[in-house]
Amino acid sequence: MTYLPHITIQSASRIAQVEPMLAALRPLVPTWYVPAIQADAYTMAGAKVRAVPGTLPMKPKQLNAALDDGFAEGRIVITMDDDFRKVESRDWDSEEFKVVTVPLPYVIKDMVTALEESTKMLCLNGFVGNLRFSRPKPGRWGMGSGQFMAHKPNSVRFDESMNDTEDLDYVVQHHLAHGGLVKMMRYHCDFHFASSNSRNHEGGYAGYRTDETTKATARYLNEKYPFLEFDEVGVNKVMFEKIKWRDMYRD
Repeated sequence: MTYLPHITIQSASRIAQVEPMLAALRPLVPTWYVPAIQADAYTMAGAKVRAVPGTLPMKPKQLNAALDDGFAEGRIVITMDDDFRKVESRDWDSEEFKVVTVPLPYVIKDMVTALEESTKMLCLNGFVGNLRFSRPKPGRWGMGSGQFMAHKPNSVRFDESMNDTEDLDYVVQHHLAHGGLVKMMRYHCDFHFASSNSRNHEGGYAGYRTDETTKATARYLNEKYPFLEFDEVGVNKVMFEKIKWRDMYRD
């Protein structure tokens, strides 16, 4: 593709994150997809804003607005949360095991390149908590972090009836529609991962995401995909352990 990727951040009620995110992405300038009622506050904080109508929680709607805008111009779209911390990678040029910090724009470039070289339409980062198990080459199936994704123009969209674990449904859709994805396995991309008693009470999910809503999401997915099996578990517990991603892979 010939256009610069459409760099986007989906945020709500966390205006203080504007400055650190702009610093982490510099020289790239993201567009912030935020609830329309909060647009002025984000603009005053220095964000380039795209106001999205709707009521909270509405993250799938914000994500779809970003995809629609970027795809309409034939561009790859980067979506990400607003609470990035750092990226680390193994130094593959060193004979010894050595961990280095990697700039976020470099990782975006790597994801875009990997996606352009693939027949798949989605690139995300695997859960590489221990970089000793990282790999220089991407995988071709499986779940990864929905906090930071690259999307090639296609027809798959986030399910706007969901307001919890919408990224899991989106990844399933890509396996079914496109036979897999590109899963980067060389980076530990550290976005703040909320627990049931910490930051679930902030941002766009304030007062909404609980163990019970997450279990309800698993029930919804089991109804939506009766040929798959999702475990009814609470917040930030793995509900897709029984999913055989490789069985859905197609060249």
